[in-house]
Amino acid sequence: MSTIKTIGIDLGKSTFHIVGHDYSGRQLYRHKFSRAKLLQFISVHEPVTIAMEACCGAHWLARRCQEYGH
Repeated sequence: MSTIKTIGIDLGKSTFHIVGHDYSGRQLYRHKFSRAKLLQFISVHEPVTIAMEACCGAHWLARRCQEYGH
């Protein structure tokens, strides 16, 4: 089992900032990705809860995350 419980995504037009938190709420990593690199990262990551802001692009990304089991 992964030590990551939640991934938070700050959505942007071309870059996405993500942060991974463990079960106690500690930040374990912080990354900045392009759209393609974010999808690649999410596709190989163990299924976790993903949180993101509500905006027009969130629905598309949420469906893609669900396809990968998140």
